[in-house]
Amino acid sequence: VVARDHDNRLVEQPPVVEGDRITALLDWGNAHVSTPGYAIARAEMRFVDWFRPPADERDRLRAALRAGYRAHRPLPPGYETVAGLWKAAWLGQSVGRLARHTHTRRGRRQLRRHVESLLE
Repeated sequence: VVARDHDNRLVEQPPVVEGDRITALLDWGNAHVSTPGYAIARAEMRFVDWFRPPADERDRLRAALRAGYRAHRPLPPGYETVAGLWKAAWLGQSVGRLARHTHTRRGRRQLRRHVESLLE
C-alpha cells in the first residue's frame, strides 16, 4: 500500500491484515485539514459508531482504532473527554449530506439512533 505521511512524502504502509485477508485500508489523508482529535473522532464515528454493532464489538473496534493511531503518535491531550463533541461536530457538518436520509422512515430511524448514541 502506498500512502502519504504528514510531510506529504510517499511511504510504504501495510494494510490491516487478518491471516491472508486484507480487512481494512485506512485513509488518513484528510487529517491535515483538521485537528487530529477531529480526524480520529470522525473515523470512530464513521467506522465504529455509525453502524451500531453490539456494545462489546463497538468497544473492541474503538480500542483497536485508537491503539493503531497510538502506534504512530499519541492521542491528543484530553481526547477521551472531548471525543463526543468532535463526533457531534462531524455530524453537524454532515447534515447536508445526511439530509437525504430524512426522506424515508428507515433513514429517519437510523439518524435518530445515531444521535442518541452520541448522547450515551
